[in-house]
Amino acid sequence: MTPEEKGEAFRNLFLVRDFGQFLNSKRNTTDLMDAQNSYSLLFNALTDEDIESLQNSNVKFGMIVAPAAQILLPVQNTNINLICFEKHCLNLFDKSEVVAIILHEIGHVFNPNQVGDLNEFLADDYAVTRGYSNSIISSLQRGIELNLSGFNQDINLRRIDRLQE
Repeated sequence: MTPEEKGEAFRNLFLVRDFGQFLNSKRNTTDLMDAQNSYSLLFNALTDEDIESLQNSNVKFGMIVAPAAQILLPVQNTNINLICFEKHCLNLFDKSEVVAIILHEIGHVFNPNQVGDLNEFLADDYAVTRGYSNSIISSLQRGIELNLSGFNQDINLRRIDRLQE
């Protein structure tokens, strides 16, 4: 896959253009010299094979703004594997943590039909293999600290312990 083909394939994963724009604008305000944003970090973390696998799994990324949102799904794509993120929640994390969260969710796509702790551990492992171990840990810690929905479960403490081993 040429860089141009990879870029086009990556852009096509975004069902809602606003989500790509959000990731493109997500930078760490404390590190103004670092030009990379969440969009480029995610793009660089994914291999050509990852993007092809996401396409073959008919994965699309979406973004909602609470309390509700509407995403128009094209009729020809009735079996979309939609990975949706809430904008205000993602805004609470730094750019590397946002990428780690997205990679974790992609890990679920690449490890289907898993249950319990193994489901979460395998999804974490995908983010770890892409170089986001510390960011997965810090995103879990931040989510717990902020008492965000879904982060206040015992599994998240076990995930942190496992990742720190």
